[in-house]
Amino acid sequence: MVRDGETQEVELIDSDSEPSGPGPGTSRVRRWWFVAGAAVLVLVLAGVQWVVDARERAALAALAAVPGVLDPLGDELEVVRALGEEETRSMLTSISLPDQTWASIRVGEDGSQAFTATDLRTGEALWSTPLLGPNPGRAAGRQKSSGGECRPGADAHAAAATWAVCTVTDGYSTFSIAEGEEPVQATTTRVAVLDTGDGHLLADWPAEHDARIGVLPGMVLVGLRRDGDIEIVAHDARTGAELWRHQDSPAPNTSVPASSWSFDTAGDVVAYRDGDRLTVLSADGEVVRTDLQAARGEGLVTDPGTGLPTLPLRTQTGDLTGTTTILARDADPARDRVLLGRVLQLTVDDGSVPGLVLSSRDKLYAWDEETGRPRWDRDLAGVGVGALVVHGRVFLCSGTSLVALDGRTGEQLWEAEVPSCSYSGLLTDGQDLLVGSITTGTSGLGGLTGYDFATGEVTRRFEYPAGLVQLGTFQEHLLGYTRTFEEVVVLR
Repeated sequence: MVRDGETQEVELIDSDSEPSGPGPGTSRVRRWWFVAGAAVLVLVLAGVQWVVDARERAALAALAAVPGVLDPLGDELEVVRALGEEETRSMLTSISLPDQTWASIRVGEDGSQAFTATDLRTGEALWSTPLLGPNPGRAAGRQKSSGGECRPGADAHAAAATWAVCTVTDGYSTFSIAEGEEPVQATTTRVAVLDTGDGHLLADWPAEHDARIGVLPGMVLVGLRRDGDIEIVAHDARTGAELWRHQDSPAPNTSVPASSWSFDTAGDVVAYRDGDRLTVLSADGEVVRTDLQAARGEGLVTDPGTGLPTLPLRTQTGDLTGTTTILARDADPARDRVLLGRVLQLTVDDGSVPGLVLSSRDKLYAWDEETGRPRWDRDLAGVGVGALVVHGRVFLCSGTSLVALDGRTGEQLWEAEVPSCSYSGLLTDGQDLLVGSITTGTSGLGGLTGYDFATGEVTRRFEYPAGLVQLGTFQEHLLGYTRTFEEVVVLR
């Protein structure tokens, strides 16, 4: 301590001299903070990566649940199993059910018929409901015969088929190259409604041999044409009780033979041709429209993308002036939407561009489903019949290219040269876009190629298993075909 009046010695230090370094304790503290900081950084990066991976997994899982998306493929295509002849034939008229199951009328070796549900992956029959007993004639020609049909039906607001309606008949036709089609007249015909959960019979009633069937929510329609007179009867799908009956004597349409007459159901309406016009009935059997003209003699169809009643493209080959008319579910004329060209089927739509409808004519057009107003258009020629909407983007084939567009603006994001796109179409397993190519003598071995959603770059290549030359799809599964199409296999 310095007292007042005392002198203190002071040591002057040269400012240019080196300062003394930190002590040992300071060095250890700094090293500790460096290691701790690095560890925290690693944990942060790991957490960020975990979040990114989790989001990618969630996105893949969400996309995998979208109708039309294939089951995820591995590193190569493998044959799960080969379909039997009767399976292959019945698949053409089958009904898709949940959990990779399908149902159809199957003809047994004794000519009997049953409504059978099959697991596509294993071929196992999950349940089978007998419909008609043995038939020696049908048994003898079952490999080349057809007869009876089934259609999926649903109750109001149901997302998937809850029941199916089948025309059960002992009438059938055989086919041969030498003799063509040879019909065998029916002696018994009835309508059967079956539950798609376990196949049990819900309702059953007799029908005329040449009756036609259709479905609306909760009901089965049976139509008949006799000497120009038309009768359509609506039945409750769960009980078979008659709900209403419509009878009409329209002007004869000489271009449509009575044997090929049919009616159409779509949305909440039913329509039949009256000369070159359509008569449209409501779900209550009331006439709601007679002002629609049949396109090339065709009736209403259900647009696969919107599920709405649609008048197909009215045009001739090479004509670029055709339009497609999409109706409201109840056919209210105030809500008709007339679109340029033909409507593209959205084979996969994850809902990321709500209300989008695409059509193709001289350009690619995008429309609003609710109002029918145009959203955007794009100069694209040779557009295929379908498109995919995934992650806010539209993917489609145009000529020999695979094209990605912004779904909200139509701006082209990328284009990849893919010659087989024009004839094979576009698929996805949720991981990337997939385009197949056919095995031919000139192009060589075919295969399946994957393309990145974001960039269009090639991500994967698959070779076809031995003997297969072409691919198809059924219920989110890949099918492989041999050159003669005599063998069909399920792939994964």
